[in-house]
Amino acid sequence: TSVQTSGVINFAPDFNPNLKASFVLLVEGIEQFRGYMKLQNITRTQDQLQQVMYEVNLFGDVASIFGVIGDAKLNALDLSAYDHTYNKATQIATWNTANINGAGYVYPMINYGGMGVSSWDVNDFFPAIYVKTYIDEIFDAAGYSYTSTFFSSSYFKHLIVPFAGDKLTISALAAYQRTFRANTTALTSGVAVTSYTPIVYNAETLDPLNQFSIVTGKFTTAQRGYYSFYASGVSTFDAITTVTPFPFPASFWANINVYRASVLINTYNVGYTGYSNGTYSSGAVIKIFTYQGWTPTFVCEVGDVVQVEIRSPFGSPHTYGTVGQTISANSVFLNQISNTAIVDGSPLTINETLPIDIKQSDFLMSIIRMFNLFVETDKNDSNNLIIDTYDSFYGAGTTQDWSKLLDVSKPVIITPMGALDARRYTVKYTQDTDFWNKKYFDSYGKTYGEYNKDITNDFLKNENKNEVIFAPTPSIGTTAVDRIIPEIYQLDSTGLQTKLRSKLRILYYAGAKNTVNGFTYTSYVTGSSSEIYYPYAGHIDDPITPIADLSFGVPNEIYYVNPYGQTSYTNNNLFNQYHKLFIDEITDVNSKI
Repeated sequence: TSVQTSGVINFAPDFNPNLKASFVLLVEGIEQFRGYMKLQNITRTQDQLQQVMYEVNLFGDVASIFGVIGDAKLNALDLSAYDHTYNKATQIATWNTANINGAGYVYPMINYGGMGVSSWDVNDFFPAIYVKTYIDEIFDAAGYSYTSTFFSSSYFKHLIVPFAGDKLTISALAAYQRTFRANTTALTSGVAVTSYTPIVYNAETLDPLNQFSIVTGKFTTAQRGYYSFYASGVSTFDAITTVTPFPFPASFWANINVYRASVLINTYNVGYTGYSNGTYSSGAVIKIFTYQGWTPTFVCEVGDVVQVEIRSPFGSPHTYGTVGQTISANSVFLNQISNTAIVDGSPLTINETLPIDIKQSDFLMSIIRMFNLFVETDKNDSNNLIIDTYDSFYGAGTTQDWSKLLDVSKPVIITPMGALDARRYTVKYTQDTDFWNKKYFDSYGKTYGEYNKDITNDFLKNENKNEVIFAPTPSIGTTAVDRIIPEIYQLDSTGLQTKLRSKLRILYYAGAKNTVNGFTYTSYVTGSSSEIYYPYAGHIDDPITPIADLSFGVPNEIYYVNPYGQTSYTNNNLFNQYHKLFIDEITDVNSKI
């Protein structure tokens, strides 16, 4: 065995223990791995002063990717290539099984709380990101690549991380871009009329999307979403000709009006006043009308026009005289986005849907531990990692006879069960507080799909626990319909389902599956349709004929039955598929090192 070192600065002229030294580990001239090393100790015996022993720690390049990633969070990844319009057409396109390729996002059917069985709308579906997309983006951001038959497998390309928040929102930047602020300089709008007279705000200080016109005073909505509007000002009404008394009470109104396709659809009053009915000579002030107020928050469609309009009882020509209106300086018209929830038809920034508190390193390590992956550095490219499952990693190799390398001058030490380090081996998900996970834990005292392997050993007492950052997601069925879907919600004090910000989940996405009990799928933009397919996701690949399970072990209880016949389950879970061979080897009483 030999170690080749490099890094000229670190050896010119003496070794500097404060600096890394690159190395390549060779066995009989064959490279085993490379990385950097750290000097730990230097040993020199008194009787052999010329013989110096260096004790070093070798760090492979696999560890280097985690050093590069550091504490970066998942939402620091740039997934802007997957920004899209949040609407029915986009959601349905992801249901197509031909489009399942591990890239981008999908819209699975998951009950996040409060869902009925027969009606869903666009805002009930939330985007899920493919696991492979996260992996690819993490490696790309770190400047690494990978070679992996597992990551490239059809099975892995079906894995998704569903939305874990409690609501979809637009970004702070997107909310800011939808706002505007306009004001008036001193001006006269002309003769007052009985129909609504628009206020022309002829100056503006904020309008990123150019939605407001200082020529017409109209705000034209560029992006569908929630808006509220504010207007304030002072209008002075004066007699241009002599004004005689009205035979009935008269008033002035200030309204924020909403038009859709030139048709008035909503009126929000922000001011009202009467006036002293009487005779006014030319030039006399009839009324000084001060108004201000907010509209409630409401949804504006693209193209909706919002305008401030004043209504007076006087028209031109008018039987009782002609009245003019003067608008004060610095009258204000503006909006705000107090409700940032995404609505049907809005642009969706995919990064706004990512978890905010999950480290990339924790995510990557959980995937490695979940599937018991082995990682090594490519001998020809230190920035390329070769990644595969334990079985494939060793199964793809060839047996080498190293008998001739045995040092027969020294005793041969054989350690029975040398790799065994615990009395119990546990592989499990992280417990979460949603209704179904809590129900299972309260019933069985462990997380859903947890697997425990107990070893008969009188000497070891500790537990080896392999716990990933994901929480389990039980699939739920009901006798009302044949659809079996995940449910992630809490119950409030009255027993109502409520949304929650859950722990990260991982599911198998199978796309469109037939359902005998169709459902109404509603878009408030394009209307409703009857659907006989639903986008299935769950911890098993198929709830009717399962052949793969993302649980570590067979659950003590499942929360659905086969609506078409006998319920079957599979033991082809994560433990049996990816961990069993390794655990069986180290726990075998005949194993040795």
